[in-house]
Amino acid sequence: MEVIKYLKQIYSGENALANHITLFSVCGIMVIFISLYMASLGNAVFPDFFISPPSSEIELFFEASLGVFIVIYLFGYCFKFVGVNFKQDNVTLPDMTLDNFMILIKSIPVMVVWALYYFVITFAGLYFLIKNDQIPLAYVFGAIMICLIPFFIMKVFSFSNNFKYSFELLNPFSLLSYLDRALGDVILLSLESLVLIIVPILLLYLNFKYSVLVRSDSLKLGLRLGGLCLSTYLYLICTYIYSVGLVNILKKKFIVKD
Repeated sequence: MEVIKYLKQIYSGENALANHITLFSVCGIMVIFISLYMASLGNAVFPDFFISPPSSEIELFFEASLGVFIVIYLFGYCFKFVGVNFKQDNVTLPDMTLDNFMILIKSIPVMVVWALYYFVITFAGLYFLIKNDQIPLAYVFGAIMICLIPFFIMKVFSFSNNFKYSFELLNPFSLLSYLDRALGDVILLSLESLVLIIVPILLLYLNFKYSVLVRSDSLKLGLRLGGLCLSTYLYLICTYIYSVGLVNILKKKFIVKD
């Protein structure tokens, strides 16, 4: 399985240990801030979570802002990760620096364009089928559009090769070429990645299921926060592995060069 090879490489690259510790720490901070915000909603999302909500509106705004700030930072880091791995064969987790924000800002126009393509096609197709009482076909069409998401992601990721805008990059019909030449590879990669993504999901489920057996509220909270942090970190690793798989398909099938 290619994803296993990527997994081994991502933990054995240069500065791998330091970068993974940093990533896990950032995930932990993000989870804590978002959990505090959720507590302000009356623990409606995570009932019986036993975390104290912010004591004031200012504190709530500060913690929610920091949580969103970290989410945006990690989005930029994902594009940095993709860009770095366009340039080399072995998977590497790059250093975390402030240039993640600039990378994300450069990538936003491409993300917006392809997101618009996706939602316009999806909405138009569903609207037409539902209006003509083709409900079964609407379900099929919706499922097909979900399956096409990786190809839209590949188009966005292709920008990270050199961060240069071009007609080909934004041409909606170029997606047909991706489907024609990379369909089998994307299906195989997606199936392999599903095996990995089970790990953080299962870990989170077991954590919340068995933490109720703990009598101490503070220990229960610590276990649940720890489980959330670890699951979030592992989910990001799975996301990066899937992303680098898409990058390698781009490099192999479309000879993306600087």
